Amino acid sequence: MSKSGQLSVFLLPLLLLGCGGGGGGSISGGQITDSAPIVENNSSNNSNNGSTSDQPNILLIIADDQGLDASAQYALSADLPVTPTLNQLASQGIVFDNAWATPACTTTRSTIITGQYGVNSGVLDVGDKLPADALTLQRYLASDEDTDNYKSAVIGKWHLSGTPADASHPATVGIDYFAGNLRGSISDYAEWDLTINGETSLSTEYHSSAITDLAIDWIDDQAQPWFLWLAYVAPHSPFHLPPAALHTQTLSGTEADIEANPRAYYLAAIEAMDAEIGRLLGTMTEAELNNT
Repeated sequence: MSKSGQLSVFLLPLLLLGCGGGGGGSISGGQITDSAPIVENNSSNNSNNGSTSDQPNILLIIADDQGLDASAQYALSADLPVTPTLNQLASQGIVFDNAWATPACTTTRSTIITGQYGVNSGVLDVGDKLPADALTLQRYLASDEDTDNYKSAVIGKWHLSGTPADASHPATVGIDYFAGNLRGSISDYAEWDLTINGETSLSTEYHSSAITDLAIDWIDDQAQPWFLWLAYVAPHSPFHLPPAALHTQTLSGTEADIEANPRAYYLAAIEAMDAEIGRLLGTMTEAELNNT
């Protein structure tokens, strides 16, 4: 947390080539300094202890298959998404010009969650399973004497539980709460398998909106310091037409149009994700933002 107590949010649009997306790869992050809050707070119903805690909340947001050429923070394309939330984070914080990640989904997520390369964690390829005894960030926060009161959640894409996916796996590696999709991809953003703490059902809510709702609800329930990993599938394929209110692209959504103009739909998914990130931050109280 910065000395001013303002919101510190690290957003990681990671290109994961092994998952089947496009664009150049990078890590882009933002940290708010002494300037105005990132969003106008329009809600005050959160129960978290906010700025009264001496331990900051942690919010880690990861995108899937968003590259340099589809990030407005880099001048590598004239065809960029409209992302006011990410833009504001970047303008008030840090953008990395040189960063490294393994070019695959499972391996990248494993490295982030454990701090280990695959040769040490045992996760070397897409579909590998993170070992049950792995020292994850969540397990560390729960076991270290200085941070053992943290609650953790992973909401969204997991892709660390092997093939076939093990519905109970997040809990076995130290996650207090998991809600999202276990597998590496979804075939339909409007119809996908939602697993919540080992129980799986069919969700018909747009994925980016659904996991944002779940994140808002989980944060609202917290009364002690928390670590939330929010993992969007977007903008990973399949290319699709997000709800109209979430993007600026003019698209028909027909199969023929998607096939003829895939990048426009790719950008629309990024814009929808950006809108949902803004909605999430907008539900947090000023005190909670100040301590995140």
